[in-house]
Amino acid sequence: MIDVFGIASGALGIVNPATTVTVTCSDGQTIEPDGSVTPKTFTLTVEADIQAVSAGDLEHVASINQQADMRAVYIRGGLKGLSRPLQVGGDLLNFYGSDWLVTQPVEEWGFGEWSKVIVTRQTAAPCPM
Repeated sequence: MIDVFGIASGALGIVNPATTVTVTCSDGQTIEPDGSVTPKTFTLTVEADIQAVSAGDLEHVASINQQADMRAVYIRGGLKGLSRPLQVGGDLLNFYGSDWLVTQPVEEWGFGEWSKVIVTRQTAAPCPM
């Protein structure tokens, strides 16, 4: 199979170098004996291509009037937003000193080979002194 993500990343890396991202992936939940629910997660460190969200992406997620800091992220693997049928929460990415929630999966190539997701900033980056 052709490594489309690798080819695109190599060419794009000259203009927009990859960013190291820590991904906290939702892996379902555990129902405790007392009835409380504990989310299950695992953490990975990967390289991602982070870009501004395009007008087309904003139309896709119907968030044209949303007041939020959003980015489009291309990443190897499949990331998930909130999915009640799959019983997983939104995956979290950490880059630029902030946590970002996957709010909308936009594209996925192959079976989780690479994906494009829209993320929304959840925490503010520390202020530089």
